[in-house]
Amino acid sequence: MSEEFLDLLYAGAPREAFDAVVLGAMSDGVTGDDLERLREHRTVALRIREQMQRQRQREAELSALYETANDLTAIRDVDAVLSAIVRRARSLLRADMTYLSLNDEAEGASYMRVTDGALTPEFRRLRLPLGTGLLGLHRPVSRNTPRTTATTSGSCTGTSSTRRSRARRSGRSWVSRSASTAP
Repeated sequence: MSEEFLDLLYAGAPREAFDAVVLGAMSDGVTGDDLERLREHRTVALRIREQMQRQRQREAELSALYETANDLTAIRDVDAVLSAIVRRARSLLRADMTYLSLNDEAEGASYMRVTDGALTPEFRRLRLPLGTGLLGLHRPVSRNTPRTTATTSGSCTGTSSTRRSRARRSGRSWVSRSASTAP
């Protein structure tokens, strides 16, 4: 493999840097088998780069799980345990906000038990009739079944709508991830 690609891998360079090596060689007049070999080396280097990224992500996830287990064994307060779980879920999902909602069957409502990343007190105190709103989307098919959404649609409030607006203006896509479970 080209030493230049190895240097890029070592430096953690972005994909564009690998493409620039091939484009630079083309502008220097490299053609034929030499150019094809360089392209093959780039392909291999990019596969290695992707594998390294997956390994780093897995390492971060395992580290977060270890830290969570460590924290949970030391915490005796239920609210502190739930907060730690929601905080770690947010970190693992790389989400703007996560929450744990509970259903109050007696009142026929879902409510936020713990949130992380919610910027407004109104969201932290949110109570909705069972089966309605975003909390209704997460209503489990059976008890104790976790639910997640890859994206949210419709109207959003607070930080999510702000991020969605910024993303639209910059031409990027916007994704919000959330997870909840109900007893």
